[in-house]
Amino acid sequence: MENNGKRKRTKILVINTVGLNRNGITQVIFDYYSRFDMENYDVCVGSGEQDCEKVRQMFRNVGIKIRILPSRRRKTAEYVKVLYRFMVREKYDIIHVHGNSATMAIELTAAWAAGCPVRIAHVHNSTCDARRADRIMRPLFYRSYTDAYACGQMAGEWMYGNRSFQTVKNGRSIQKFSFNPGVRRRMRETYGLLPETLAVGHVGNFNEQKNHPFLLQVFQKVREKQRDAKLFLAGYGHCEEEVRALVKKLGLDDGVVFLGMTDHIQDMLQAMDVMVLPSRHEGLPLVAVEWQMAALPCVLSDVITKECAFTDLVCFLSLDDSWEKWADTVLEMRNRDRALDALLTAELAGRSGYDIEKDAAWLMAEFDRRTGRLPHSLERRAGETC
Repeated sequence: MENNGKRKRTKILVINTVGLNRNGITQVIFDYYSRFDMENYDVCVGSGEQDCEKVRQMFRNVGIKIRILPSRRRKTAEYVKVLYRFMVREKYDIIHVHGNSATMAIELTAAWAAGCPVRIAHVHNSTCDARRADRIMRPLFYRSYTDAYACGQMAGEWMYGNRSFQTVKNGRSIQKFSFNPGVRRRMRETYGLLPETLAVGHVGNFNEQKNHPFLLQVFQKVREKQRDAKLFLAGYGHCEEEVRALVKKLGLDDGVVFLGMTDHIQDMLQAMDVMVLPSRHEGLPLVAVEWQMAALPCVLSDVITKECAFTDLVCFLSLDDSWEKWADTVLEMRNRDRALDALLTAELAGRSGYDIEKDAAWLMAEFDRRTGRLPHSLERRAGETC
């Protein structure tokens, strides 16, 4: 403790290796650390890839510092040098590195050299794009971390093999995403949807992983069976123009709505009837957790870990199955009684470990344990006794 009787704040550096912008990893980092007690933790989030000022401000608003580093991909040597010097100067107790491959060894090794005692690797996917770099860096990676985290069992086994790891779930705010009939009516009016119109939704950035071309082919089959169906796409990314071109080629211009990035996904979800995620690979998708919390039926590709399904609202299909089979499943799933399903989803989410309030409290307690500090409640009692 410090002389004034206050506990010295635990210093934590969080690194997002994929960029501090609108992506799933950024959301997970924010959801956890925005709930930390900033009187006891000094948190800084850093990245050397594409960032967004709106995202930076989102972190600052909750008392989290931001450190923008040189480009991790284009200026790797400079990135490592700046990061190392920064960590030496700041003397962090914990570095928490989020990524999808063994290239996390870059940050973890720099943290080891800087004398950081707790070095956490946190994997969020079950594969990666940089396969060659991942393979080369695995030996160094396995020696560089002190703690291994994974978003789910599949991601952990892929990243750590037969080594031990801790599953840290992608919890969400249950109250924020719970089904709300009033918001549903309002949002369907906003989108110009009639009561009988089928609204199919997808949330994901426009990239190869999310498999938008497959989704559009499925939706085309849905439209053959229900002409007034609408598909809502929320996200952004480098493949968006290709997707727009395919929409036009398939004659779906009047049926597909591009929502872009929205700060109110929870409201958009209320208007939907069925969600579809035909990803080519995933760790444990945050969106699938949100969709179930909103009592929404979901059709997912079977390469996605079954761990994400904590309700019977999820149906897994193979990407080798026909577009027509996917379309028929979408139409069948819309027949669920959403209000009835909503009675159970909140309880099931909490019971399955997807309550972010409890998850963040666990992470704070785990950090106290790893740094050898008393839990806050026990520390206060000790202070009162003295």
